[in-house]
Amino acid sequence: MSINPVELLKEKVTPAIINQQQLAIDADKKSSLLAQFYPILLSILHKFPERIQSTVNLESNGLNTLFGNQAPIIRQVVEGFSTHHSLPEKTVTSLFDQAIPLSVKTLKDEVGQDKIGAYLTSHLKDIATSFPAWSAGLVSALGLSSSLGTQASSQHVYSKEPEKKSGMFGKLLPIIGLIILALIVIFLWKSCQHKMDMPIPRNNEASEPTSQEMAQAHHEEEQDTEQSQITLVSGVGNEVQACHATVGNEGLSEAMQKRLAQIFGSNVKCDITVDPSYTTALQGVSKFQQVMDQIKAVPNASIDWQGNHITVNAPDAKSMNELVEKIKAVEPTLVVSATTPLNEEQSVDSSIDKSRSALSMLNGSSTPQDVANALNIQIINFPTASKVLPQKNKEILDEAAKLIQNVPNVKLIVAGYTDSTGNAEANKTLSQRRAQSVLDYLVSKGVNKDQLTAVGYGAENPIADNVTAEGKFRNRRIEFKVVNTENGKATVVDGEHEVKNITQ
Repeated sequence: MSINPVELLKEKVTPAIINQQQLAIDADKKSSLLAQFYPILLSILHKFPERIQSTVNLESNGLNTLFGNQAPIIRQVVEGFSTHHSLPEKTVTSLFDQAIPLSVKTLKDEVGQDKIGAYLTSHLKDIATSFPAWSAGLVSALGLSSSLGTQASSQHVYSKEPEKKSGMFGKLLPIIGLIILALIVIFLWKSCQHKMDMPIPRNNEASEPTSQEMAQAHHEEEQDTEQSQITLVSGVGNEVQACHATVGNEGLSEAMQKRLAQIFGSNVKCDITVDPSYTTALQGVSKFQQVMDQIKAVPNASIDWQGNHITVNAPDAKSMNELVEKIKAVEPTLVVSATTPLNEEQSVDSSIDKSRSALSMLNGSSTPQDVANALNIQIINFPTASKVLPQKNKEILDEAAKLIQNVPNVKLIVAGYTDSTGNAEANKTLSQRRAQSVLDYLVSKGVNKDQLTAVGYGAENPIADNVTAEGKFRNRRIEFKVVNTENGKATVVDGEHEVKNITQ
């Protein structure tokens, strides 16, 4: 039996759009948005098969082509997804324009262009049941109700049974059923807001977080924007080569530290940053131990867990694919994928485009952390053993220099890192020179040199493994860290080049 086309696009298209080589802003939101857009895309291609050919080779204007240049419909679609996923309309449009031609190409590669129509017809029920519940109005506006309504009654939004004559009770029965169902859903929803079911046996190394701790980690969920995230690289046995996380409050930070201690031992270290702009819960966290046990079992494996999306890597393809399947089996609600094959040029270009887009949305009222976050999206891929700043990154730094001069209280550390290949001291020297190159360029564009500090860390503080090409690529990086600003959080560097987070 052929694969569900919605799942096919989630597995093939989403990782190609959401850059997994470096942490992206709102990656989980964008993945969720694309997953909910695919049923609409597939339904339109099913209804208008002539648009398959016209979209496959597009480089831009994918929305106009897919929706037949119907501006009001496009506007409704973009606004709907923007509202329900808390993403700017410009970002939503860009994601859709990328996803449309890539999705058609993926379908073509899977079954052949001539068989796409039949393929979609055979999976129309799967497509219909994948629509988000909030999109009923879009289905009607797009004229999809008739084609989707012919499917089985299991469709959660669109199936419409023929009206049958019945008495008053018969007419009221569905309404009564809906009311009862709604009450059950509300009850379960409220229960979930105050409980995180993470059954882990107690041991001598760390005490299990209490239900109160986990409840505290949940109570502000709906007010947050960025999704909590953790990146971890396994070693041998209990060794953890790297661990970094960003969460929304101290409660989740402490609970996560305790869970990690129970899994990897009391000596485990994880650099966890508390940022109130992040959610106070990690989706799928009830299976945190089971997921991390799978990573622990494979030396030099890595996991990047953001919201409901997990990306894994391992030293060989067999181990990586097995990890994907095992984690999917542990928690089917999570979107689990393997790291995409490394394409350095494509990764760099994609990161620069995203960084440029993020910078374009900032202004003089933005915070220093906003500037650092936008800059950290870009990948600065220096030539081997060189400190020469790539030309393509200078355009991003030009824009950043203007912002740094206009945003109050900006003071940044430019931190350079390498992978572990070669001599440790030589790597630290090289990373220092690369960080200094970035600093010097920003100063040449008008930034006050007192606002910047260059620090080279060499192979310290890895964010990925140092075995795979993908891991080494991620570890070779420049990071911008905020220093002594008035945003409530500061990152400082002591004499030993140790990064510490403090609250002012």
